[in-house]
Amino acid sequence: MSTENQNCDWPKVAIIILNWNGWRDTLECLESVERLTYPNYEVILLDNGSVDGSVKQIEEWVLERPDRWGTPGDLLEGNEAPLPRGARAILRTGRLTVIRSEENLGFAGGCNAATWWALADPSVSYVYFLNNDARVSPNAISEVVFVARTVGSDLVGSAIWEGPGTGPTFAGSESVAELLWPTPVRIAFRLEAKTGATAIRVSMVPGSGMLLSRRLVHERIAATGHLFDPLLYLYGEELDLCMWALRRGYLATVALKSIVYHRSKIVNAEKMARIQYYLARNLLLVTGTHISAPYKYGFYCWHILFRLLLAFRWCITGKPQVAISVIRGLNDGIMTLARRGSGYRLR
Repeated sequence: MSTENQNCDWPKVAIIILNWNGWRDTLECLESVERLTYPNYEVILLDNGSVDGSVKQIEEWVLERPDRWGTPGDLLEGNEAPLPRGARAILRTGRLTVIRSEENLGFAGGCNAATWWALADPSVSYVYFLNNDARVSPNAISEVVFVARTVGSDLVGSAIWEGPGTGPTFAGSESVAELLWPTPVRIAFRLEAKTGATAIRVSMVPGSGMLLSRRLVHERIAATGHLFDPLLYLYGEELDLCMWALRRGYLATVALKSIVYHRSKIVNAEKMARIQYYLARNLLLVTGTHISAPYKYGFYCWHILFRLLLAFRWCITGKPQVAISVIRGLNDGIMTLARRGSGYRLR
């Protein structure tokens, strides 16, 4: 069943977007947000210490479109959310707040800060995390809210597509074991078996388009002091959150008619080294927290072997710095687990 024929009220959604030296992508993302059919949303955009003039570019763009975003108002009116040191709201209109952080808080820290700001508004019922290099389809928010309310799901992901007319590249994982399989394989098998479904139950929702209920966010912060674990910094945060939530009885789903376009990009060796470091390290930390023996030891063996094979491939393709980062990530993950012992838990 689609939202198109439903008569319902529209709970407020705070759409959280982070920017780091990527204002061009961010503006394209905001242009797609302008086309949303959902009537009750506000964007919280946090700049993570950009040095490329992002803040100025974004401010000027927003101020040139008062018909879409509203006119500037009091920065703190009705909002006394605590922000990290060096972070402050610099622009606030009817539909958008821009927060500038002097330092890069990472994905986890940036999302946490934006979430605190969003939930200081008692009218916000959901937060929706959207990658700045992604584009939302017009009905993306309507569909995730519809699924959240009709099936009682506190975590709802959008289906991730490479681009219009391409089909889904990721729509969540149905079990932890699926982490051992390449994404296209599990998607092909699952969606073929469930043709016509509006939503599917999953164990992990896509982090590049993810809706969370206010209830879940409050319980998570009360239990851990944060929404996303700052230790992870980059990559694996949504997996950690989803596994934590499932252990506490929350339902996670993907709304298949809520489409987010997120293109794969070619990145330089320096950025790839950073990505591979955190993937190698963080998957060890997350599985060490949430998966019990003997399964986690099997995952450790598979993960380490797989990452070492990747490191070898980076070496023979002329990118030794990426290979070194993979090995550093594995080493740091293993050493962290060893220091904390079998009782290690992410905060």
